[in-house]
Amino acid sequence: MIADSADNWRALDALQENVIKWQRENFPDCAEWELALGVSEEAGEIADYVLKTHRHIRANEFPAERMKDAVGDLIIYLFGICEVHGWRLSEIVDITVTKVTNRNWS
Repeated sequence: MIADSADNWRALDALQENVIKWQRENFPDCAEWELALGVSEEAGEIADYVLKTHRHIRANEFPAERMKDAVGDLIIYLFGICEVHGWRLSEIVDITVTKVTNRNWS
């Protein structure tokens, strides 16, 4: 982890712990496949937003807040998937960001 961002990663870890606590209390028998479908559903909402706003179709039904909500919900489901496997989302993001930002596509 980048030293300057250690507090941010700890904050993400704390969010993950809070969400997992909430999930256990509210959905104690939630299966991994349900979490995966939740990710798919939220990704679909994001795609729907982008397509409809790009095409100017029913723009009033697709405010930016709706997309922000879908992004947030997607993270909630990803926390759950990480919990099933004993992973920290912060570690996954940190490793992936390092890999991606070391790529040079130009």
